[in-house]
Amino acid sequence: MTASDQQAVHELPPEQTEPLGRLLFRLRQERDLTSSALSRESHVSQSQISKIENLQIIPSADAVGKIAVALRLSTDAVDQLVEWARRDKLEAARARGPRRPAEQAAGPTGEIKQRDWMREEAKGTRIRNFEPIVVPGLLQTSEYARRVLNGFHSVEYGDDDQTWPNTAAALSLRAARQERLYHTDVMYEFIILEQVLRFRFGAADWPVLMADQIQRIEGAFKLPNVSIRIVPEATILSCPPVEAFTIVDEAVVLTESTLGGGRRDWERKKIDVGVRAFEHFWNRSSAEDVLPILSRYKAELLEEVAQSVRSAGA
Repeated sequence: MTASDQQAVHELPPEQTEPLGRLLFRLRQERDLTSSALSRESHVSQSQISKIENLQIIPSADAVGKIAVALRLSTDAVDQLVEWARRDKLEAARARGPRRPAEQAAGPTGEIKQRDWMREEAKGTRIRNFEPIVVPGLLQTSEYARRVLNGFHSVEYGDDDQTWPNTAAALSLRAARQERLYHTDVMYEFIILEQVLRFRFGAADWPVLMADQIQRIEGAFKLPNVSIRIVPEATILSCPPVEAFTIVDEAVVLTESTLGGGRRDWERKKIDVGVRAFEHFWNRSSAEDVLPILSRYKAELLEEVAQSVRSAGA
């Protein structure tokens, strides 16, 4: 290893921009150490190192400190990694709830999840998102997002809204994520199942809200770095649309479900599966269908509004 390589290993970014396990894996590779060799030098078991690097567990500050020392990092770098490990543990504990309102302000679950999502997206130059359930988060209007988030919270936390994460904070971070749509050096590809446009998260005011949401999708469709596909309901599929997922540069897959929350996967096999699934649905849709489908739904929604007005005036 050259002197410049050695110095590169010792340097860390000022802020945590990737999961600790992934960072430790990268540092181990730069040191040209096997996991077994690192285990011998750090006195941390090889199985624990594997779980840390594969993001199966959140490492303790003690384990991170031992691994960092074994990697022969500088004292400042060791201290920095240990502090990040303590912070990760604290955020994980907060996320397990239930929490009091004061604790929510310190770190609500929704805010943590949005930060994680934003951190992963910020590292990518090509973002592919498949969505069979709701409008993709990066394309949601604030009111649509608020209703979706509150709907999740009502199921996960029940009637006691004192334990709910801070929806306003999550919406603010989602808006910050959406600003990257206008960074033309990042390419975005979205696949939406047509049924998503039929789901309702409201009653009387829903047609107006959803018409506004469709207009937001139409605007994004015109951006030079954004591609959108809508899979028609009548499309014959061979792959079932099980869950939503996002692929960042073929480096990580992010998945989210009602019960499982957000998950990251760095395994090459699972990333490849995600890419194949995305291509399956992409190839069963066409850019030429997008605006006609959106226009049809928007017209139906506005007609519903007009009928409501006519009924009220009768």
